[in-house]
Amino acid sequence: TFESHSRPITCVDIALDSTLLVSRSWDVTARIWSLKTGKLVAGPFRNVDWVGAVLLSTDSKKLAVKSWTGRWLEICDVKTETSTLNGHDKYIRSISYFPDGRRMISGSWDKSALQWDLQTGKEIQEARNICERGIWTVAVSRDGRWAITGGGGLGHGELKVIEVETGIVKQFEGHSRGISSIDISADSNFLASGSWDRTTRIWNLGTGELVAGPFESIDWVGAVRFSPDSKKLAVKSEAGKCLEVWDVHT
Repeated sequence: TFESHSRPITCVDIALDSTLLVSRSWDVTARIWSLKTGKLVAGPFRNVDWVGAVLLSTDSKKLAVKSWTGRWLEICDVKTETSTLNGHDKYIRSISYFPDGRRMISGSWDKSALQWDLQTGKEIQEARNICERGIWTVAVSRDGRWAITGGGGLGHGELKVIEVETGIVKQFEGHSRGISSIDISADSNFLASGSWDRTTRIWNLGTGELVAGPFESIDWVGAVRFSPDSKKLAVKSEAGKCLEVWDVHT
């Protein structure tokens, strides 16, 4: 047991090399632990509100901390200082690192997706009004080629695919309500999208074609995750007490 937080823990993240664990809590702090020794190695990093998300960079050198109500991101160097990224007008809903660990994308209820240079703390690219009803979730492919935003509302889903190098935006049509969760396969070929319409769909990122689904759930989809070999997809509905695992190709 790792003891330190004074209130319930709401989220965790594990470093890619499996050496570090990050915990966030209602005590408005984030902490970094050694998985080998169980000792606190960095933090507590304090926030103005309880911590909404924590995410370690691919090289485990930086920690992104998003407060529940904040319009900004805090980037904590695991060994030194903390910097603040300002640019959104409303609450930041989701964040994702680029594979180089030096850039990040953030999606907000202000309908925009912003790309950040984490070395300088500057905004380097923006996509304003990309989702008419605000952005709920973002993801970046492991090859760094694609950035995905999911949003929408009761009337329709907005699933946008941005080609990072060119800035070209494509919309994948199919969901009848907002996009609640997305994941990109490890080989960067497929995109999974879960929605409040209670379905999950799998898309070819290059062509935009629907390759599997819609898979129906008993309630709106809370999370989707590809297996490491990109052959299976786990789906969690918000009200369900079980996981559904789908074979991507059958």
